Amino acid sequence: MGDDNKKKQFKDLENEVFILRAIYDSAVDQGMLACDRNGRIILYNLPSSIYDDMQVEQVLGKQFTDIFKDNENGAILQVLKTGEPVLNKDLSYITKGGKKVHQLGSAYPIKRDGELIGAFAITRFHDGIRQLLTKTIELQKQLVSQGKGENGTSYTFDRIIGDSPQIREAIKMAKKAALSSSPVLVYGETGTGKELFVQSIHNASVFKDSPFIAVNCAAIPDTLLESMLFGTKRGAFTGAGDTQGLFEQAKNGTLFLDELNSMPIYLQTKLLRAIQEKTVRRLGGTVDTPICCRIIASCNKPPLECIQNNTLRDDLYYRVSVICIDIPPLRERKEDIITIAEYFMRKYAKIYGIPKIEMTEDVKNALLFHKWPGNVRELEHAIESGLVMMEPGEEMSVFHLNPYIREPYLAKGKKKGGSFVQGDLKTYLSEIEKEVILETLEKTEWNISKTAKMIGYTRSNLQYRMQKLGIEHSEDKR
Repeated sequence: MGDDNKKKQFKDLENEVFILRAIYDSAVDQGMLACDRNGRIILYNLPSSIYDDMQVEQVLGKQFTDIFKDNENGAILQVLKTGEPVLNKDLSYITKGGKKVHQLGSAYPIKRDGELIGAFAITRFHDGIRQLLTKTIELQKQLVSQGKGENGTSYTFDRIIGDSPQIREAIKMAKKAALSSSPVLVYGETGTGKELFVQSIHNASVFKDSPFIAVNCAAIPDTLLESMLFGTKRGAFTGAGDTQGLFEQAKNGTLFLDELNSMPIYLQTKLLRAIQEKTVRRLGGTVDTPICCRIIASCNKPPLECIQNNTLRDDLYYRVSVICIDIPPLRERKEDIITIAEYFMRKYAKIYGIPKIEMTEDVKNALLFHKWPGNVRELEHAIESGLVMMEPGEEMSVFHLNPYIREPYLAKGKKKGGSFVQGDLKTYLSEIEKEVILETLEKTEWNISKTAKMIGYTRSNLQYRMQKLGIEHSEDKR
């Protein structure tokens, strides 16, 4: 009977283990992992293995730090060190197979008679969490970038960044334009911030309490643009009703005609008449309606060039350019580049929830070296891209920048006698990276953590690059 009882107890124990494993393997959106006090993995469920792309058998019995890289401050290790739970932490690590994983999870101590004997973690992989985080970032962007006032504007002169003589002169002229009710023409390449200036003029003028109406003449089909500007009379065409055009909607405010040079010539003729007569006639209508809004227009190409190319009527140009403001491209005010870049770093660090970060000197030099054909808008996107590429705790290094910005800067050192040496750019960039890593390793006496921090890499990324570049640790050479 004794043997039968032992067999029954053993069978019951097997069943309990089977039931527990079935339960924690069925939690399809939750990973479970447990370690003993020495950091040896004693539990690892199926959802974890699927998400981490590793077999359960590969993980069980192994040291936690051998399986999960770049996780020195992970929740499990923190619990084993402090004996205190870690709740709802954003986790990021690299598996033994090289897969990068992001999770949201908590870890708890396992104690027996008051003594810490292990720790376990529960993490969530559900796609809804990632979608929620993405949605949160988008909402943060809208909150930071919009903030529109009652008149439909977001910007005033104090939002214009830069101390270069060129931008100071443009601001000075714009402030004078705000004191007048005369038409204004703003010229600037794409991405220079034309609307920022136009809104600032509106908000510093007597029209500030009235509507600000903007229309991009290049983004709207010709037929629709005409009805948008002048409005329609019921029956003018199928489905048409009595609608106000943008001239009427602007009332005593400002109508901003963005990229005027993209408006069809026939429509420019009708626009000229409306500005001169200060009246508009709706499509299909027979009555002229008085208008009293201020007109501000912009061109993304030199106005005189537009006239020569027949994309802008000369008489319309003379009518809307009573005051002309030229916004300089970013390449002509290089002293403002770093100031603007630092502003965007603060802006997007807030959006993505990143602590204060610094740019390395190489990043600053690369930004100054680039020509910025897309101007301030291109710089903004470059900074946001760099922040997205960074790992937690990193400085922004030149290797976080987009290749089209980074590679020409790194390649400039290859110039000899005024011309580029022929060769494979990818190989050359690897040589530069290897040289930088070796020099920094020598400075830090081959301290991997210090070297990684100095060049803006994570420890695991540095070790990976050293392996790829054939850099052996000084101790391995002995």
